[in-house]
Amino acid sequence: EPQRRLVRELILQGCNPRVEADTGSDDFINSLAEVNQLYLADQGIGPESCAVMAADMAQLSQLQDLNLSCNKIGASECLAISRALSGLTLLQGLCMAYNNIGPDGCRELAGALAGLKHIESLNLIGINMGPDGCSALAGAFSALVLLRNLHLSRNATGPAGCRSLAGALSRLTLLQSFSLAKNNIGPDGCKTVAEAVSQLTLLQCLDLHGNLIGNGGCIALSQALSELTMLVDLRLNDNSIGAGGCAALAGALSRLTKLENFDLVWSWSLDAPI
Repeated sequence: EPQRRLVRELILQGCNPRVEADTGSDDFINSLAEVNQLYLADQGIGPESCAVMAADMAQLSQLQDLNLSCNKIGASECLAISRALSGLTLLQGLCMAYNNIGPDGCRELAGALAGLKHIESLNLIGINMGPDGCSALAGAFSALVLLRNLHLSRNATGPAGCRSLAGALSRLTLLQSFSLAKNNIGPDGCKTVAEAVSQLTLLQCLDLHGNLIGNGGCIALSQALSELTMLVDLRLNDNSIGAGGCAALAGALSRLTKLENFDLVWSWSLDAPI
């Protein structure tokens, strides 16, 4: 028992252990009741192993940080995982990035997330969320009032997804880092996001690269940036911003005295100085 309590972190990233129903993995994980950090990234966890893993994981009542990124977790597996997450009330960090969860999986996940009141960091990059997944998760995001890091890049959210997210975003007043890159949000989506993030006065990192926001989106964003005086890192590269957008950005940037990193590369038609 004294030795068991010494285990606080278990990392099984990239080592591909076999997790099957008959291997006794439940005895192994249950013996680590004091673990507060569990990293199971890139394990090939899919339909055959997910139910067993989720049942074991539910016993880890002290868990604070969980990484299940880069596995084979789909919508059906999200049901078992969501049931386990509901009992992990101390969880502060959750990474489900690069799993093909899809909109149906997002609906399952939303129910569990809404009850995780201590979550500070949430990484859902590349889970094939889509506009419907955004709509399903938006209500859950609103409840995560301690959230400081939210990463939603590469999810094909589009402008419709931005409309769903906007209300939730404006309530996350402790947010310090937000990424929505590579989501094809366009000018209209950027305008919606800009209005929401203008309320996030503690924001330090904002990543909207690869969204084709154009001049219209850039002008709207520039107005919001004037409120984000804590911003340190701003990424707007690959966004087709022209002279009008650059001129608007120039005025906003002069107020961002803490800014250390500003990325605007691969923004075509860059014909106005910053």
